[in-house]
Amino acid sequence: MSEIVATVYANHGRWVARCPRPEWLGGPCRNAEHYGVHAVGGRPGGLTDEEFLCSRCGVEARAEWPANAQEIARVLMDRPVPETRNWLPGETVLRLQMENVEHGILPWTLEELRSMPAGLLFRSVEPAPDYELTDAELAARNAESYAAAEIEDR
Repeated sequence: MSEIVATVYANHGRWVARCPRPEWLGGPCRNAEHYGVHAVGGRPGGLTDEEFLCSRCGVEARAEWPANAQEIARVLMDRPVPETRNWLPGETVLRLQMENVEHGILPWTLEELRSMPAGLLFRSVEPAPDYELTDAELAARNAESYAAAEIEDR
């Protein structure tokens, strides 16, 4: 017999794992267990750092956590709505960060943003600006860009 493994994932801001009851023990149980004490019911879950114990069917399994669980949790906790704090095995931290940015959640402080070189956060079809331009030259270049944008909008 092979070792039974419960794969841990994040759901609504909680670490959980589905019961991995194999076919030879009666097939899928369809239960899931959470890590720690449940925020609403106060019941401790059957998922620990090392083990999974199903409260419904009694299956015991080794809990398989992502190697970078703390990093995943940090990125997910930036999300203000708990129902959006989800992660499945195979998703990268970079993908989670990109989702955060898509929804206006920046992983940088205002001070960090101010210290970044212009153009670092945004890709452009034009080459990077020449930082040796004077303020007047930059203003003229911006005015040309805005004028061209207005013509395209018409």
